[in-house]
Amino acid sequence: MREIRNFIRDAYSINNELTAPALCKKIENELEYEVKLIMLKKLCRKLGFVCKSTKYGHLICSANKEKLLQPCSRMLEIEESFVDCVFSDESIMQLDSNSKICFVQKDDAIGRRRSVAKYPLKVHVWAESDGFNAVLRNNQRVLLAIRASCLPGPMSFGPRQRSQT
Repeated sequence: MREIRNFIRDAYSINNELTAPALCKKIENELEYEVKLIMLKKLCRKLGFVCKSTKYGHLICSANKEKLLQPCSRMLEIEESFVDCVFSDESIMQLDSNSKICFVQKDDAIGRRRSVAKYPLKVHVWAESDGFNAVLRNNQRVLLAIRASCLPGPMSFGPRQRSQT
């Protein structure tokens, strides 16, 4: 039993977003003990672990931002128009882990904090199907994502045109 308790403490010190079912499987795989979910939850409560919401705080901007902006600026200088693309629909995805819960000791306020970039990298994808079957190439997709995350202010795209507001 002591071995399981130490394992739980170690597992939550490494990854406090680990859920009880995942922790059960980890104990079964690594310690070769069969632990019931209800028993594990009681044991975690006895050890002082509670489920809390994750709090996020901003990081300082990355040092590589200037390096990422250079290729995008070059594309703007040559007035790349992306004429083979038709932009009309928008989808935005943030490239981060956004866990809403974590398991920490009752009075641990620091353990529930996560760092997050002030301007997190987001991928903006615009697409429309037309008679020409316009395709957004991989390098253009990356350029748009980097440019969107590096330049201040929102960008708007309309059908067959590109503008920055």
